[in-house]
Amino acid sequence: MNKKRIVDNLEYEVERLLNKPIKHNKMKYFFEQSKSVLGKIKYSATVGVCLTAMALSGFHTIKPNEYLQLHINELGYRGLIGERAEVVEYEDKGISLSKDTKLFWFIPRPFVNIRKIDRNKNYDVEVFYPVREYAPTGPYSKARNFWAGDYGRGYEGINFNVEFKVKENWKNLDADGKGELRLEQLLGIVIQEHIESRKKEFGERLYKQEGNIDRMKLIGHMSKMFKEQKFEDKISLLVYPSPFLRLSYGSTYERYSQGFDYLKSRIEEMGKGVNNFYDEEDAWMLYLNDFNDFVEREDERVKGQVEIEVNDMRSNPLEFKSLISDIEKNYGELMKKYPELVANLSAYARQDYMLGLTMDKIKETYEQGGEDFLTEGLLEKLKTDKGLSNLIEINKVEKSIKSFSGIKLNNHIKRIDGLL
Repeated sequence: MNKKRIVDNLEYEVERLLNKPIKHNKMKYFFEQSKSVLGKIKYSATVGVCLTAMALSGFHTIKPNEYLQLHINELGYRGLIGERAEVVEYEDKGISLSKDTKLFWFIPRPFVNIRKIDRNKNYDVEVFYPVREYAPTGPYSKARNFWAGDYGRGYEGINFNVEFKVKENWKNLDADGKGELRLEQLLGIVIQEHIESRKKEFGERLYKQEGNIDRMKLIGHMSKMFKEQKFEDKISLLVYPSPFLRLSYGSTYERYSQGFDYLKSRIEEMGKGVNNFYDEEDAWMLYLNDFNDFVEREDERVKGQVEIEVNDMRSNPLEFKSLISDIEKNYGELMKKYPELVANLSAYARQDYMLGLTMDKIKETYEQGGEDFLTEGLLEKLKTDKGLSNLIEINKVEKSIKSFSGIKLNNHIKRIDGLL
């Protein structure tokens, strides 16, 4: 910067401080001053518009069949930010705009979150019930599946769209604006209980019709599942059970052991005659004196066999990987070296095969416009559930087939899990 420019800048600064021109052109000085004043006016106008908009957003109108649900953020003695819920009814004090409309004003967002609820309006919420896990199909999904984990998985199932009207107790459930998420949880519990109660009978019917899976078909399905990376968690849980997996599922032997422990306690209780909750069909156990010994021996055998198999898999990882990567070709050798592992994977493959048949049957039923056995009577079940009937009045339930990517489903579950 040269000396002349420095002098000019200093002169301009003196003129600004004295609020009058000393040396420079008066028109130029006036122009500079005008820009400064206009800038201040523009800033003030912007702030004014924002404040006005906020103030206007605090106005709300309601009718006799409506109410306002207020969720107020405020300082709390137990934390930096507290919360308080209020309900404003049409009967409360407000400004009457017409015979059936009142005007209210509240502090605007983000200090107060306000929702208008209409008692006569039909609301809806969606609940997804997963039936089966499926392999990725498109090129993008297959590319994601290369990295395994939740990014490559997908789930297919029944999507329920429940249409309802709110009742008075809805105010408590929706006090903080999370009423629909909580309702999705409650509906999901009832829907799951209803479907699970009918799944066994449905499975038996389906198995008699189409579920006769022979040995070769089962082996082929196991090979298909391995390529779809559906066995990875099962094998990892057996060979390298991390503390997190064991915390969630228990080790393979621990899950075996639960069944053995149940049989032992059952025999002991029945022998003492202290269990009054068994059917006459179970009485045969009392006549098998050595049944308890058999359970003990089987417990020890499984524990020992699992230990042998796990040690072998850990000692020879490449050999095991080579065998398991081609189940159809190496099934005989796998059965010989790892019978407990194959038994577990076979049971899982049979279950997956039946779930695939179940999904196909449901799709076929929906395409024909029929009612599937699993959800038959569900609407009546939802309407008569005591917990739900205190909160909402259910009008109808629509069903459709829907698919979710694993990552999308997990993110949604995180939103609704843990709500108080």
